[in-house]
Amino acid sequence: MLLRRRPNLSALPPGRAPQAEHPRSPSVNNGKASFVWGWLRLVLGITQITFSVWSVVLIVRDGLQPKTGIVIGLGFLALALSRWIYGGRARPPGPQ
Repeated sequence: MLLRRRPNLSALPPGRAPQAEHPRSPSVNNGKASFVWGWLRLVLGITQITFSVWSVVLIVRDGLQPKTGIVIGLGFLALALSRWIYGGRARPPGPQ
């Protein structure tokens, strides 16, 4: 059984709760991790927007064809990957 150390709550500013580290994120917030974190987030966001626009264009132009389903699926894949990696956090976990 793993024993986890309890956080030192007296070291936190008033009104701020401790945040748990995300298991799939870099544990140290150094320059390289933040750089990769930011660029990957940007690329995934642009990918999501591109696939969503192409999905609407293909639905309007061609209807529900197999290629439209593929584009929609790739858009959902980019969305799921983004949610899996980032989980709603703006910065990588670690010392801020």
